[in-house]
Amino acid sequence: MFGGNNNNSAVPPFLDNKHFLCPSKASNQPQLYGNLPIDFHVGSVNFLQNKHGSLGLETNGCGRDTEAISRPQNLQNCLNNNICHDEADRFRSILNQNHVSTGLRLSYDDYEHNSSITSGSGSMMASSSIITSLSNDIKTEFDRQNEELENYIRIQEEHIAKGARDMMQRHTTSLWTALENLVGKKLQEKDLEFESITRKNQELVESMKKVTADAQSWCYTAKYNESVCNILKTNLQQAMQDSNQGKEGFGESDMDDAASFVDPNNYLGLPGVSGKPKSVKNNIVCKLCKKKESGREYQKLRKLNQKEMGSERRKSVIINVTGFKKFQGVAENPTESIVNNLRNYMATAGVLPAGINLRICMVLETAGDGAISTFYKVMESGISTGTRLDNEKIVWLHLGLNNGALNFAIERQAVNEASFCCPDELGWQPQQLPIILGDGGIYQTRRTSCPVEIIQELLRRKGFDVTISNDAGRFVCNFVYYHSLWYAEQKGHKSMFVHLPPFSRIDEGTQMRFILALLEAIASTC
Repeated sequence: MFGGNNNNSAVPPFLDNKHFLCPSKASNQPQLYGNLPIDFHVGSVNFLQNKHGSLGLETNGCGRDTEAISRPQNLQNCLNNNICHDEADRFRSILNQNHVSTGLRLSYDDYEHNSSITSGSGSMMASSSIITSLSNDIKTEFDRQNEELENYIRIQEEHIAKGARDMMQRHTTSLWTALENLVGKKLQEKDLEFESITRKNQELVESMKKVTADAQSWCYTAKYNESVCNILKTNLQQAMQDSNQGKEGFGESDMDDAASFVDPNNYLGLPGVSGKPKSVKNNIVCKLCKKKESGREYQKLRKLNQKEMGSERRKSVIINVTGFKKFQGVAENPTESIVNNLRNYMATAGVLPAGINLRICMVLETAGDGAISTFYKVMESGISTGTRLDNEKIVWLHLGLNNGALNFAIERQAVNEASFCCPDELGWQPQQLPIILGDGGIYQTRRTSCPVEIIQELLRRKGFDVTISNDAGRFVCNFVYYHSLWYAEQKGHKSMFVHLPPFSRIDEGTQMRFILALLEAIASTC
């Protein structure tokens, strides 16, 4: 504005009340400033172009604080020197107005001014690129720092969460351990208590078994004594009946013998009539057969007449015979064959004992509870079939198979327990169940009222190997026998069970003869 450089119209910003900020001896020649850095920052440029002050310079990682401070100072000195030079030139041009300008100065000033502007513009562009690069670096650094911070926070959160989980797990484990110990202690106490109760219960069971065995033994003894008493009573009644029959028909007394005697020499029986008195025992006339026999012959005749009269007046015995069908593990059941062929065999042989009425011959299903209704129907039919006389007796004879037996066995009793070793033919397999509920427990027994010892002796005399058994097993045979004994007691009948061996041990003909002998023994004793 004051000469030298007409293009610079801006007022120097560093001027105050004084016109010159530099010494007057400052050189007007162009100078190169070695301390002015080429890569100065935008803070120095903004100081020249706007009024808001500098932004501050970023320090280099390898530099020092003094280097950062020296750069703005060098820039400020350079600007101040340029301003001083310009002002000195303008002052000299004003004082030397008669000086002839060759144009070289003006040209040099213009060149210097343009160089200053060009270098300033280049510096500003370099500063902008540096700022952009620094901004990107700062943003990248901020992002990296944020990412590292987030990673650190996340890692710390994971550590805290893991610690909390571990603590919770330890707490839960300790709690469960304490509960387990407590429960284990309680269970151990309960186990000890249970063992004590079990031991006491076992002792009670053993005591009950012993008492039951004693009671059963006494019951067996009582039943046996009762059977003996019944046999003696029956024999006594038979003897009394025979005695009464002898008195009525044969004249055992002297008065009867005298009344039956007639003297042919004295029909009126007058005293003093000639004729030698004869003994009352001589020439006895029997009232029954009207025969005149001597005393010795009379005794023989009397016994024969008693036997004949006893046979005529003997009570009729109705015998119902049952057997079983074949069952699991048995290809042929001999009882089925015997029962089916018994009538034809007796009719063909013609050896049916006198006084025996064979009413029913029935083959039963080898089953327990599923066939019991059919069994009771058979029992009822054995009573209602035919005409019942007052002097009739009904006896049930049940035949069963003992597959391992070698001889015949008469079963004395049955037990009120069903414990099948295998399912019956209807698939029923009870275990330790009472056969008849309400008839005592599973240790309750029922005995036959038939005189098994006498029957055994009669059969042995005929050459058959017969034993008496006190255990009919716990299968279908015992099941049916117990029901039959219970039913016979209710109806006033008799029941007996006999186990037969298979035909492979004793042939069918021998077993048929055994059954005939058994029927005769039953009819003569029951």
